[in-house]
Amino acid sequence: MLIHSARNTEFFFHEGRSDYLLVTFNEIALLADGKSYWGKPMIERKDITAIGVVSRKPDWFMPGDDIREFLARHGDILRGFKGDIVLMGHSMGAFGAIKFSKAFGATTVIASCPIYSLNPAMRGRTDRPDPPFYVEALHRDMHPRREDLGGRIYILRDPWHNWRRSFEKYRDMGHDALSFVDLPFTDHEAIKIFARDERLPTLIDLARSGDETALKAFVRQCRYASSLRLQIVAARRAVRHPASAYRIWTSNRERFSPPYMLLLSRALAATMPGEAQEIARHMVEVAPAFTPGQKQLAALMGQERQLADARPWQVT
Repeated sequence: MLIHSARNTEFFFHEGRSDYLLVTFNEIALLADGKSYWGKPMIERKDITAIGVVSRKPDWFMPGDDIREFLARHGDILRGFKGDIVLMGHSMGAFGAIKFSKAFGATTVIASCPIYSLNPAMRGRTDRPDPPFYVEALHRDMHPRREDLGGRIYILRDPWHNWRRSFEKYRDMGHDALSFVDLPFTDHEAIKIFARDERLPTLIDLARSGDETALKAFVRQCRYASSLRLQIVAARRAVRHPASAYRIWTSNRERFSPPYMLLLSRALAATMPGEAQEIARHMVEVAPAFTPGQKQLAALMGQERQLADARPWQVT
């Protein structure tokens, strides 16, 4: 239920039966539409009491006036769960969960792939690529300060992510109750490892318990069981070890989603064009409505025809 509509942010509330309050922040792919918030389907199916914070645009919840307005008007919801409030988000939402953790009285924060700042001067030039949403007036000083942080913070990350320096910036802040939970070969999609009803509540419960060893063991188990890791390993290997990447696909083709088949086909096009076309054909067969897949197959077939036309005629 939409309970507060501010200038740039919508706030939802679902009254469930959980003994904790979950506060979620949206990612860029889910901007405000008057009815949706991040995690809504799982929250409602599991009947978790929750607040959904949803921005109208990719502003990283800055300058924060909407958050402060909401807390001033609806702080009674938080007071009812004082001592067991969980903040959670991915990417932009992960930044929001960390930045406003103390303001919400968080006891636990689960942040997946949180950039430290959109300001390159604050983030460090080692991170690539630069996010395209930087607005000087909004984001120059957006980075969290130590006094903004509250609760036990778990940062889920791929240690080889392009934004890895941003993640390290959080450690440099000196918040004692901050831990990294590594998910290698998940890139910017680490949260997808838990995209099942039974996984996300378990992740939340383990984070709330403070048992970091059990939490990391559970994360490791989910990562190995997920097809995401396999697909990203193949996509990364394709550049330097194309034959190895192709073998991963042939042994696990039913576990590859169309977007990752597309990435793999593109990566193999220069070195293994026949295999790249094979992957593209399979992609079109399993997902005929996936337009980028159709374009990739057409491009590879066109390339094959050009090579055939360029061959000299041989008279026998």
